[in-house]
Amino acid sequence: MRKFFNHLVFILNSLIAFFTICAYLLPFLKPSQFSVLSVLSLFLPVLMVVNVLFFIYWLVSFKRKMLLSLFVLLIGYPYLSSLFKLEFHDPVDTSDEVSIMSFNARLFNIYDWIRDDEIPKKIVDSIAKVSPDIVCIQEYYSGTDFDLPEYQYQYIHLTKQGSKVGQAIYSKYPIVNNGSIDFERTVNNAIFADIAIQKDTVRVYNLHLQSLKITADMGDMSQSEAQNLVKRAGITFVQQERQMTQFLGHRNTSPFPVLIAADLNNTAHSYIYRRLTETVNDGFKEGGIGFGSTFVFRRFPLRIDFIFTDTGFQTLKQEVFHWKLSDHNPILAHITLR
Repeated sequence: MRKFFNHLVFILNSLIAFFTICAYLLPFLKPSQFSVLSVLSLFLPVLMVVNVLFFIYWLVSFKRKMLLSLFVLLIGYPYLSSLFKLEFHDPVDTSDEVSIMSFNARLFNIYDWIRDDEIPKKIVDSIAKVSPDIVCIQEYYSGTDFDLPEYQYQYIHLTKQGSKVGQAIYSKYPIVNNGSIDFERTVNNAIFADIAIQKDTVRVYNLHLQSLKITADMGDMSQSEAQNLVKRAGITFVQQERQMTQFLGHRNTSPFPVLIAADLNNTAHSYIYRRLTETVNDGFKEGGIGFGSTFVFRRFPLRIDFIFTDTGFQTLKQEVFHWKLSDHNPILAHITLR
């Protein structure tokens, strides 16, 4: 009986190993060619944890079958720096340091997802306590009494005429130029502001890619709902691919070094993340600690919000704030010129 049970366990182990390796390959495959399969990238952290459990099971049983999961985990070692960071270094104060916050404010709670009428005010107060030099807000909503008086310079762009939804960039430093990259048939977009910081000019992008339309408080889903979510995610990832191509085309024309605050609505194991990080650095990999989770879906932590830096910058420290004022956690990066 035990032998038969172990045989079934190893079959399941083999399937998980196969799907994990597929997930490793997905960042190199266009979602437009493998739309449904691309959804697997969201679950890579879970797959890796399951492989760890299989490895422990076979190790305790003194079975050579443990080598399968061990092999899969060793192949995936380079992905661990995107999932979890142990190193932590307090930033050294420098004259050219700048701090930037990225926060998806979920329309300042206009639909009462959180039972609290003072969410906009609490967001203002929370940002004021941290007091970053630059604040990038995704899912900005102009129909609320939201104001950051500490920031003399700001660029707010609503996605279309008559809309109250858009993105915003607030800065303590002068904004000398700004603009928008509007994506087709969506309220998602990217905006930029050229900011004069001391003797330098930096282009700050605020990027919000196509949403998966999932919420952190979604309850248990039926099988049909889960299938619809997978199908919708595949379509969304194809849209994100097009949006990333459009964004990179604009980013490559920037006359200045760039900082990118982004809600990618996708993880660090995706095709769009790989394309973006071909030319910029992930601040979490340089200065983060722990899991860096910015969004929790069905008790499953995801890192879908990022701050990227051009190669002329270094992230000294990146931290996550658990304010519980949105379905996203804001992130803050302390950045300096190398």
